[in-house]
Amino acid sequence: MENSYNISHVIREETLFASIRKSIKKRADLEPQVKILKEECHGRIVGPLTLIFHYDTPVEGFDAEIGFPVSEKVEKAGISSRILGRNEFLSKTHSGKLDKIGETYQKVYGLMYKNGISPGMSTVEIFHDYDFENPETVKIEVQGSIHMWNYLYKRALNKYLGHEKQEKIYLDGDKITPFTKINDRIQWVKQTLERLKQESTKEEQFQILSHIALDRPIEEINQFKEKYLENHDVRDIINHLKTELQFIIEPEIKENYVHISKVARDREGYDKATNHDEKRKHYCFCRLVSEAASLPDIDPIFCYRAAGWAAQLWEEILQKQVVKCDIVKSVLKGDEVCDFKLYFDDKLV
Repeated sequence: MENSYNISHVIREETLFASIRKSIKKRADLEPQVKILKEECHGRIVGPLTLIFHYDTPVEGFDAEIGFPVSEKVEKAGISSRILGRNEFLSKTHSGKLDKIGETYQKVYGLMYKNGISPGMSTVEIFHDYDFENPETVKIEVQGSIHMWNYLYKRALNKYLGHEKQEKIYLDGDKITPFTKINDRIQWVKQTLERLKQESTKEEQFQILSHIALDRPIEEINQFKEKYLENHDVRDIINHLKTELQFIIEPEIKENYVHISKVARDREGYDKATNHDEKRKHYCFCRLVSEAASLPDIDPIFCYRAAGWAAQLWEEILQKQVVKCDIVKSVLKGDEVCDFKLYFDDKLV
């Protein structure tokens, strides 16, 4: 599907991918890796050279994974093979000078934000025509990954409530595309959450919505896990979070819950904001909320998604399950922050 911006909606199904993943400072750092890949994957390459930039991982420079779709696994010379999961993208091909590729990125992500879509945790570049020795003219398809909210929501509804209720709650969800305007998207989200509340318990609502958060990078989680394993004290996780992030509300740990808030997406803009609308636009990572012209009339249970992002960290480190969430404050309730309590199935302290 394509629109007047010449931006396409692309769905990548599961793909076997042979790659080398390293941090780089500049694109030229990829050249020796490509040479190795071409030699070792010869005869098994079934698609174009592909570069994936991973976000929110603790590396210096760019976390870059470059490789080829292949017909069978390749495991040698620093190459590893894995299945790239299903993903959706907004895509636009950049032709011309490489130093102008940022403009193509801006168009892809500009449309994404305008339509109230949150990005995924990676960007993909498909190399249709690229010469490392002569990069003045290139043909690279820039694919901005989409947080597949609708797809994950439908799957979670099936898992926790069954097919019959899923069809009732998800009504008209398949009509929502990446080109759906933000106001229409907001209206559908409002209506589906109203139906969800009628057909489920609070516990089910939390399980469904928290499990459609973005997947938190395991490399980032492991940073915090190392701190915890030094003393097996959950307070060390909080202290490391406070060091790494700029919390507006001080996080705390009680006997069986963590009280934590989301940090601002743009802390400088948030601090300079003079009214709630300005704060909302700089605070929320969810583009459906931040890009809306006015505060969306959406039930605050929508913020269980943000709670799910936090829960991934704690559950992986502690191997304890979050069973309940209280939304103490929410931008969607008119508050200046999103602030929640995550309750666990076992004592923390």
